[in-house]
This record gives sequence, structure tokens and C-alpha cells, in this order.
Amino acid sequence: MNVTFRIVALAMLILGLFSPSGGQTVSAQTFNCTDVTEIPQIECEALVAFYNSTDGAEWTDRTNWLETNTPSNWYGVTVVNGHVTQLIIVFNNLNGSMPSELGNLTGLARLYIYNNQNLTGNIPPELGSLTGLQRLYLYNNHLTGSIPPELGSLINLEYMFLNNNQLTGSIPTELGNMTSLEWINLYDNQLTGNIPQELGNLTNLGILYLHNNQLDGILPPGLGNLINLGTLDLHNNQLTGNIPSELGDLVNLTYFDLGNNQLSGSIPPELGNLTNLLSFELGYNQLTGNIPAEIGNLTNLGTLLLYHNQLTGEIPPELGNMSSLGDLSLSYNQLVGEIPSELGYLTGLYSLDLSGNQLTGSIPTELGNLSGLEHLGLASNHLTGSIPPELDNFFLRDLDLSYNHLSGSIPAELGSLGSLRLLRLNNNQLTGEVPANIVNLVNLFDPGTWVDGGDGLNLDYNALTVPAGYPVTGNPLHDFLSTKDPNWHLRQITIDTQYIYLPIVLR
Repeated sequence: MNVTFRIVALAMLILGLFSPSGGQTVSAQTFNCTDVTEIPQIECEALVAFYNSTDGAEWTDRTNWLETNTPSNWYGVTVVNGHVTQLIIVFNNLNGSMPSELGNLTGLARLYIYNNQNLTGNIPPELGSLTGLQRLYLYNNHLTGSIPPELGSLINLEYMFLNNNQLTGSIPTELGNMTSLEWINLYDNQLTGNIPQELGNLTNLGILYLHNNQLDGILPPGLGNLINLGTLDLHNNQLTGNIPSELGDLVNLTYFDLGNNQLSGSIPPELGNLTNLLSFELGYNQLTGNIPAEIGNLTNLGTLLLYHNQLTGEIPPELGNMSSLGDLSLSYNQLVGEIPSELGYLTGLYSLDLSGNQLTGSIPTELGNLSGLEHLGLASNHLTGSIPPELDNFFLRDLDLSYNHLSGSIPAELGSLGSLRLLRLNNNQLTGEVPANIVNLVNLFDPGTWVDGGDGLNLDYNALTVPAGYPVTGNPLHDFLSTKDPNWHLRQITIDTQYIYLPIVLR
């Protein structure tokens, strides 16, 4: 390397235009905080450190930053009574990490640094020094590392939004000291470990979002102390053990979601005390035992999802008391007995799914009272009898009665279901001819286009009458069936042989 090149390279390093790795760097901008009188010098230096640490020169909006001696006119900075009280830098292309010097902004009440996808690194533990902080919004970034336990010192914090990052580790027990908290958002991270029982100290808490993490362990009964809680969302974690009966004390709860966990044991009847509930989900767990009749007390409930558990016993007729219910799914459990006719009282119901159980008896004609019903799933049960013609609901879009023991003919009334997209009657014992007016079901999905790859119309494995010479070109019914369920006529069998299966011998 000649002398001239050495001098040029040295000059470039000094100017911050060249790095030993060969890449270009953005040099830190200097600013003399001694000339600033509007705020303390230590706060000015904290703002300069923040600017430089997050590549301020490339911010979307950096109006007046490091250009004037009055930080109150810098973009996103609010100064009141000689201190920085708000720092709001959102959707601003921050690139880098938050510096520890932010902990020197001791007058800060609101810190909003969110929706900056290139903001990385840890949450500075020094933020725990901001004891006057009321709002901490750091969501929708790419922050990593654990939640600093020092944040537990923020006794005046009301809202803490750390969601949609890549935070790891456990939830610090020290958060139980933040007794002013009203709203916690920690969802969509990679948090692990138990939910601290100390969170039960946060009696002012109204919303607790912990969903979409990897939390495990049992639900602490102390959560029942959160008497002002309106929303509890622990969906999609790895929580185990029983649902504490103490959660029945959360009488102000309106949204309750424990779905997609590994919870076991029975559903506590005390949850029937949650009469303000609007949405209740326990799906995809390992719950056992009966559905408590007390659930029928939840007359304000709009959504009840208990699907994919191991619940047993009969469907309580008291569920018919839930007059506000719109979505009821008890599918894929081990429920027995008949479908209660009282479900016909749920006139606001738009979705009813009882598939994948061991229900017996006939389909109640009272289900025809559900005039707003759009989705009816009764597949994979042991239902018998005929298909009620009362199911001629104009709004019905999906009707799945497959894999039962239904008999009799297909009611002609089904041909009036003009909104129907899915009609599955396969694997029953239906007989007689296919009604001619089924051609009116023009909205049925074509073969292979339904969401699960199935057909919109499936009549297979019944004992329906195949017309002589089928298919006759130009016959409207034949043309329709050939299009919607091409091989239905090849899969009709006699009642005598319908349930005879030959063993498969593996060699």
C-alpha cells in the first residue's frame, strides 16, 4: 500500500465514509447541547444519542433535529415546563437500537416508538428510571431479548404495548408492581415460562393480551383478582392444567379466550357467573367432562367456541337460553345424546357446528326456526331419521350432514336454498331420486374449489336412484349433477351392503 493510499484511507475513516469491512457507514452527527437552554443538557444529550443510535439522517421525518437549539420544535418532541414530556417517533424508518440514554428523560410521560420495522436490539433497562411514564408504546418493531424487570418500577404506567416484536424469556414478576396498569399488550412475541401470579396484583387492569406466545405452566388462580378485567386473551400458547374456578369472579369480563392451549380438566361451572361475556373460546384444548348447564346463564354471549376438546355428556338444553348467541361450535368432542330442540330458540344464530361427536336421534325440526343461519354442520355423528324439510332457510350457505345414518329422500325444499355454496349429504342411507329443483343451487362450488379442496355438492355413498341412461345430455338435472358431482352415480350402493367393509391385509 503506497503512502498516498494510506493517507486517503485514513482521511476516509476519519470522515466516517469508509469502514475496515469495506462497507459504507453513516457517521454520527455532532450537536452542542451546551447551547440548548430549553431543557437540561442531559436530556438534550439523550435525544442526540437516540437520533444517532437509530440512524436519524435516514428518518422519514427528521424536521429540525440537531438543526435548532429548541428541541420543542424537533419532530415528535414535546417540551413542557423545561422537560421533554413526549417522544413520539412512529412509522419513521428508525434503523438501529434504542440507547440507554433514554432513561435520562426523567420528565417523560409518553414514549411512542412503534411501527419501525428496522428498530432492533433490546429494550433498555434504563427505561425503568422513567417513573413518571404513563404510556409506553414499543410495538410493531423488531425488538429482541427479554422484558427488563426494571420496568416494574414504572408505578405510574397505565398502558404498556410491547406486542409484535421478537421478545423472548419470561414475563418478569416485577410487572406485578405496576399497579396503575390498565392495558398490557405482550402478544405476538416469543415469550416463555409461566404467567406470573403477581399479575393478580394489577387490580386496575382492564385488558390483558398475551396471545401468540409460547407461555406454559398453569393459569394462576390470582388472575381471578383482576376485578376490572374486561378482556383476557391467552390464545395460542402452551398453557397446561385446569381452568381455575376463581376466573368466575371476573364479572366484568366481556372477551375470554383460552383457545389453542393444552388445558385439561373440566370447565368450571363458576364461569356461568360471567354474565357480561360477549365472546368465550376454549377450543383446541384437552378439556374433559360435561358442558356445565350454568353456561346457559351467559345470555349476552355472541360467540361460544368449545370445539376440538374431549368433552362428554349431553348438550345442555340450557344453551337455548343464550338468546344473543350468533356462533356456537361444539364440534369434535365426544358429546352424546340428542340435539336439544331448545337450540331452535337461538334465533340470532348464524353458525351452528356440532360435527364430529356421537350425537344420536333425529335432526330437530326446530332448527328450521333459525332464520338467519348461514352455516350448519352436523357431520360425523350417528344421526338418524329424515332430513327435515324445515331447513329450507334462504340464507343458508353451508349445509353438511355427511357421515350419519340419515334415511328417506332428499327434501325438494332444499332446492330453494339459493345461497347455498356447500351441500354435503354423502355417506348416509338416503334413497329416492335427486329432486329436479336442485338445479336452482347455482352458487354451489365446483369440484375441488371448496376451501378444503372438496366439492360443493357431494351425494356419494347413499342409495339414491340413478336415472336410466344417466347422464342424458340436455337434461337440466343430469347436466347439473354431472358438473357439480361428476361421479355420484357410480357411488350409490344398496342399503344391504352400505356398511360392509372388507378387511385390508397388510403384508
